[in-house]
Amino acid sequence: MEPDSAEKKEKAGVLAIVYDYDGTRAQDSTNAFVKAHGGDPVKDLFPKYVENGQNGYSVGVSYSTIMVDWSKSQPPENRISKKSLAAFGASLQEFPGAENEFARKRAEYEKKYPDLEVKFVIASTGMKDLVANTPSGKAADEVWASHFLYDKQGDMAGFNRPLDPVGKVEVLRAIRKGVTPEELSTNPFLSAPVVMNSHVRESERPPAKPTHIVYVGDGDTDGYAMEECSRSGDMSLAVYEPGNDRARQKAEKMVRPDLAQAALPADFSKGSSFDLALDQMAEKLAQKIHAEAAELARSRQKDSHTAEAEVAQRAFPGKQLTGAATRRENSQAMETTTS
Repeated sequence: MEPDSAEKKEKAGVLAIVYDYDGTRAQDSTNAFVKAHGGDPVKDLFPKYVENGQNGYSVGVSYSTIMVDWSKSQPPENRISKKSLAAFGASLQEFPGAENEFARKRAEYEKKYPDLEVKFVIASTGMKDLVANTPSGKAADEVWASHFLYDKQGDMAGFNRPLDPVGKVEVLRAIRKGVTPEELSTNPFLSAPVVMNSHVRESERPPAKPTHIVYVGDGDTDGYAMEECSRSGDMSLAVYEPGNDRARQKAEKMVRPDLAQAALPADFSKGSSFDLALDQMAEKLAQKIHAEAAELARSRQKDSHTAEAEVAQRAFPGKQLTGAATRRENSQAMETTTS
């Protein structure tokens, strides 16, 4: 079947909805995994966090080191493996409406904004092999999380790319540049600022495309990402486990001009307060994308006309060529300058 005109046409921009995972779409997955495998997070993990922090560990390295060490200290049946992470992720109970939210909202937004690319992304400091296999992880377009290494038996043996709260800023920048987790793992400079772009071949750079983001998180590891969104003209929502007063109070502290615009229960069902707030933010950002895409098109057209005029002027020095005259004689000018 021939694709319709909307599919043929290049998308004007990207609307990305980016979610934290632990505490945002489900209870803390690491704690739940450790409990299910004979451990006690309070006794086994938390003291190590404090010790590592005092020794200057970054959050990502601290977390990854703790998980590797805990796994190695366990009997074989309780060690963390790629297989056990995947199985646990698939069985994890998520907050109301989370399991089918991405598919439902993607269909809604693609119908409402057919000229935009709509992406649902998870950015988690947790273990990727667990998060990527949850219902939300499987439904997401991209999953950014901490990468671990495994031995020949499949047990966790080390780590190579931890994702910490500051690293979520890099994730947002990569999304704006159209870079995927797989691409960034092979060339970390793809999402780098312009000053570092000498490390990236021109052919590797994704074409510029207006991109705006709604970021959703519970607050534990989300402050840097929300602040980045605020600086970039994007928007954020803080969420909390329904019925959990402590989580609600934490989320409400994130409601500030430079962080989140609202704190709402993590109920992702159709018609929930979160669902309605997300729609309102998506509409505002879609309008921004359309405006920026139109301005980008005008700028490119102007640059094209300027280039045409310069070519013609070099070929016919001293001759006044403007508007239609430039376009009429430009083909001759091109032939003259290339002969």
